[in-house]
Amino acid sequence: MCNKLKRLKLTVKKKTFYDPRQDREDVHRKRAEHLKLISGVNPENVIVIDETGTNLTMVREYGWSMVG
Repeated sequence: MCNKLKRLKLTVKKKTFYDPRQDREDVHRKRAEHLKLISGVNPENVIVIDETGTNLTMVREYGWSMVG
């Protein structure tokens, strides 16, 4: 299997938990708009529900990716 993946120019790489898209200007602008929108809300009236149920210790550290 490893030889076939090498022929497909795939390699094993350590995954990162950083999304480079978060540095884009449009994302910064949307975050600023969101902060402005919620700035007038009383924090005592906010309920946050986390439905992701993820745990970083349960994810794979390595994955296959194109060479380069």
